[in-house]
Amino acid sequence: MNKYSSFFQTKIVQAVSAALTICIVFSVLFFTSRGYFQEQHERFVAPWQKADSIRQADLQSNISLLQNQAKAQTLWAQYSQIENYKSHHLMAATTFYRNYYSIITTLTVCSVLLAVFVFLLLKKGWDNEPVYPLKSFFLTTSVLTTVLYGYLQVYDLETNIAKNIEKYFIYEKMQIDIHSACYAAVYFKPVLKTKPQPGLQLLPVVAATLGFNNHREINVDSVILTVNSSLAGSRGLMINFSVDKIPKLLEQADKFEN
Repeated sequence: MNKYSSFFQTKIVQAVSAALTICIVFSVLFFTSRGYFQEQHERFVAPWQKADSIRQADLQSNISLLQNQAKAQTLWAQYSQIENYKSHHLMAATTFYRNYYSIITTLTVCSVLLAVFVFLLLKKGWDNEPVYPLKSFFLTTSVLTTVLYGYLQVYDLETNIAKNIEKYFIYEKMQIDIHSACYAAVYFKPVLKTKPQPGLQLLPVVAATLGFNNHREINVDSVILTVNSSLAGSRGLMINFSVDKIPKLLEQADKFEN
């Protein structure tokens, strides 16, 4: 009795050790790749952030030249508010990006190892395979592959990345409009329609965005109201969940189990 008990205890210890080894290896792989993709994403967005800092510095130097400082403060408050929203969406996109590609990397390795374990088990069959760690490797890898695949399907990381980047550029456009309006209000002189100047022929193209009045003079009030209206209609969290895919994943899991 003790002989059989010792035998099964040894097999259980081997199986548990194998499962823990697989989990540790994939955890190290996931977090290592996560750090790598974090660095890569920071490199990608560095030019955007540099451009933001240049535009912000120029706006700070020009906004103090506006005649109405109350409106200037409002424009600066709007610009700062938009910057916070931009930072939020960039942070969200970064989080989804590094998680998505880390999971893709880990899932790829899981799938390759799973194929190897299936090949090894098919040679002798499940019941005839004496190596318990191999069975444990197979079961643990199968569970991890299923979980990672389900995570990708339910949390829809790829869509979340695209939506947050899209929001980032929407808010950046608002900041560019504020910057352009401030520059026009400070440096553009009123020009009557009866006396057009060649240097200002492009003004009608951007008039609707920047709020020029009939004398082609910037209307700061219109810019402020337009930005506020845009902010009211564009706020929100860009996080997408595909809960409807859960039943399909459960069906696939049942088929795999059978």
